[in-house]
Amino acid sequence: MSEIDRDSIIKTAELLGGHNIKINGADLSDLDLSGINLAGANLNGCDMHNMKLEDTILRGAVMESVNLANSDLERVDMSNARLYRANMTNTDLRDSILVEAYLGSSNLQNANFAGADLSKARLQHADIRGADFSKAKIIGADIKYARYDETTKWPDGVNPFLTGAVYYDR
Repeated sequence: MSEIDRDSIIKTAELLGGHNIKINGADLSDLDLSGINLAGANLNGCDMHNMKLEDTILRGAVMESVNLANSDLERVDMSNARLYRANMTNTDLRDSILVEAYLGSSNLQNANFAGADLSKARLQHADIRGADFSKAKIIGADIKYARYDETTKWPDGVNPFLTGAVYYDR
């Protein structure tokens, strides 16, 4: 098996398109993949903690059960991405685009979504305790059964109880 590094991912994505990148279960932790177009890539089960992905395009990417804990995803386009059961604890998603992204059952504890666009995103059953949604655009987002606590920050005027989200005080 050949080594997976930034240069090989860039070259493959440029020549074949991001949708042909299929790196299931690989350890990509600590890589800097900032600014790469990986639209439609399949990254299921990858360990991507401590990664730099600023300004990366992951539109429509399939990233189920991926570990993105402590990663920098500032200004990333993850529109229509599938992030079911993803670990995004302490992840920086400021000013990112997650329009119609699926984040069901994901761990989003202490993630920073300030200024992000989560319009029509689906966060059902996600753990959003301590997450920062201040100044985020959440029009039409589904947070039914998502667990929040007193440290979760909401856009002005949002009452999460009215959406079916569940207050969790443990």
